[in-house]
Amino acid sequence: MKTGVLVIGGGAAGVAAGIQSARSNVKTIILETGPWLGGSLTSGAMCVVDGNRNFPSGVWGEFSQHIKKYYKNSIGYDTTANAVLRFEPAVGASILKKTADTVKNLTVYLNTPFISIKKDGTGYEVSAKINGENTTIKAQVVIDGTETGDVAVKLGVPFEVGFESEAQSGEKWAPKTAFPIIQNMTWIAILKDYGRAADRTITKPDGYDETLYASIQSKNIKQTLASGRLPNDKFMLKVKGVNDYPIKTEDFASAENKEKAYQKARLKTLGLVYYLQTKLGLKNISLDNLEFTSADHLPYLPYLREVRRSKGVIKMVLDDIYTPYTRSSKLYRTSIGIGDASPGQHLLPLGNAPETNYGAFPAYSIPAGAAIVKGFD
Repeated sequence: MKTGVLVIGGGAAGVAAGIQSARSNVKTIILETGPWLGGSLTSGAMCVVDGNRNFPSGVWGEFSQHIKKYYKNSIGYDTTANAVLRFEPAVGASILKKTADTVKNLTVYLNTPFISIKKDGTGYEVSAKINGENTTIKAQVVIDGTETGDVAVKLGVPFEVGFESEAQSGEKWAPKTAFPIIQNMTWIAILKDYGRAADRTITKPDGYDETLYASIQSKNIKQTLASGRLPNDKFMLKVKGVNDYPIKTEDFASAENKEKAYQKARLKTLGLVYYLQTKLGLKNISLDNLEFTSADHLPYLPYLREVRRSKGVIKMVLDDIYTPYTRSSKLYRTSIGIGDASPGQHLLPLGNAPETNYGAFPAYSIPAGAAIVKGFD
């Protein structure tokens, strides 16, 4: 099997890259290990998006318009131009698949793990299991669209992790010494209100410790749920410092390590659901048992804020965001994407990690060189 561009990983970035490649008249294939396209947006249930509301452009703009069109007749759904985008994960996944299916030159394979990759002349040779059979794909260009940089790891790409020092990055906001800590992951839950009279209390999760969730008592639980409100009486449950789970790079050193960390994160979120039901009286609000086919009804993937960074052809730093037009590098001239989401800081244990005061965070662009791995064709 031959193709011009092979995208391994059908997350949000991978799908956008695949669609744009195919629309540029290049034969393109997307391989996705799981059952859905969309990555964190869908399989990870990060389905309340308050960023880029003023930049409805590109594939993102197309996706958001499809979402608003889908829900336009739903009572109370905000379809104004810069409203926070809210959608059920399965709906988002369906829209992405339908969009991909309409694009000429694009082939998508779901439930398709890639096995290996190696350099092959000017291109790459990739082994994947397509429809249960080992298949070789030869591609001129490979894009790593996985959630954890799995393709780059197999190719031996060097990575950076955590906070670089001020001397390394040249950023005045950086710590004086490097700090190799990465942000927590969160296993989000999609909850549903089954009606005031319902009792949908889940089974007490293994290792349940109610002290892990006591801090939620200080929050207005109604506001917390409202911030994650979705159509059809559903909620996205993601509470900073409560169902966050601390991770290290070692957790991604092997499939076994990753699975252990993932299982612990799932149990922590199930514990939060159980706490809401048994301590805060929300027994009528429980996991939506139709959104995901997983045994515990949690999303297929965690929401990963970061894992590791490959070294790009160029390094983008904070000064390229705050003062892009006076920098000698002029990286904005090679922009391939824009954004306006301010950086979150989810680091546990709280108080033991650097907290950065970014101040007012402006909109920014991402230069092409930051996304191209240095030293690899």
